[in-house]
Amino acid sequence: MSDKLGKISFKVYGLAHEKNGAVRADVFAKKLGVFLKGLKESDSYLNQTNRLNFLITKMAYGSAELVIEEETIDLQYLPPKSSIYLIKNAIDDIDKGRGFAVGLPIALARSIVDLGRNVEETFAHAEITIDDDDSNVVRIDSFFFKRAEKSFANLKLENHDEVLFEGTTMGTYYGVLRAIDLTGRTGTAKLISNIGGKEISCKCNIEIMEKLANTLNKKVAVSGLIHYSSESRIPKQIDIKKIELMETDNHLKRWIGAFDIPCPDEEDIW
Repeated sequence: MSDKLGKISFKVYGLAHEKNGAVRADVFAKKLGVFLKGLKESDSYLNQTNRLNFLITKMAYGSAELVIEEETIDLQYLPPKSSIYLIKNAIDDIDKGRGFAVGLPIALARSIVDLGRNVEETFAHAEITIDDDDSNVVRIDSFFFKRAEKSFANLKLENHDEVLFEGTTMGTYYGVLRAIDLTGRTGTAKLISNIGGKEISCKCNIEIMEKLANTLNKKVAVSGLIHYSSESRIPKQIDIKKIELMETDNHLKRWIGAFDIPCPDEEDIW
């Protein structure tokens, strides 16, 4: 996958019966939200966490069209891989009839299906263009949507052996807190989990906010309500009820988790 950061154009066309063929504002906002969700899922999949911002660098006057470019969030690390090229490749696979690639994240594939949902009902069609290349345009229409929907069903069947929990439970996660925001009456933060460096969104009430301010870039255990979706083993969000700073001495077992997998003695192996 390309290390070059990308630029992508997204345009929605209105139905003929709308005023001058204009696009309804709520339809455009919804489709843009779906498109950005796909970009963020792509970023998270490629870079193991969210490494990119998505900037609107151009909007066409009188048209439901905009250009989005990627920007690296943190320059301290190696350059992130481009989410734009991954999502464009997945869209191309549908457009060319190849279907979603095996192993493509379910959430990313779903966002591509949702781009075409309600086509010819709430909008006429949409277009996606990469790097201002007019020869590289994909049309999101009813034909594309039907192909994407069928391929998505096949992708889910291929993953049928892995059924993940969806819901809320109490629990504890360990990691380092980053990007703390204490504006308003609720606080938010990003927990970089010690499980593969995955990023987990966290929020807390005013009682926890004072403790949150003293934990930036420190190893912590956060406990509370953990929200899971069926798309990943990693939580979508943690509602923090308790924060505990982890000691920096030799309490390694406490840091890496409570599971102790014993190694058998040689004479026990047969």
